[in-house]
Amino acid sequence: KVYRTEGVDWFKIEELSYPEMQRAIDVYATVRPEIMLSHDCPFSITQKLFNINDQTLTNMGLQYMLEIHKPKIWVFGHHHRSIKEDIFNTRFICLNELETILL
Repeated sequence: KVYRTEGVDWFKIEELSYPEMQRAIDVYATVRPEIMLSHDCPFSITQKLFNINDQTLTNMGLQYMLEIHKPKIWVFGHHHRSIKEDIFNTRFICLNELETILL
């Protein structure tokens, strides 16, 4: 965030709060979607695909979701790279900036 401007490309409430994340996890556990769309990806995927070890409330919450249920497809775009890889029997698709996909 030191390289970004508050209110332009960095926001104080960029992530869900802990109670909001817990509600999202609860809904995910109930719905058990076949296709998951999120801005970021689970922590283990961040490590594997991007060699990033920074833990956030978001990627750890998404990690917990992945441990509860593995969807067939998980699409995200936070890292702005075009990647498709099968991990844990889930097809993880990272979209580059402005990239689209047909499912």
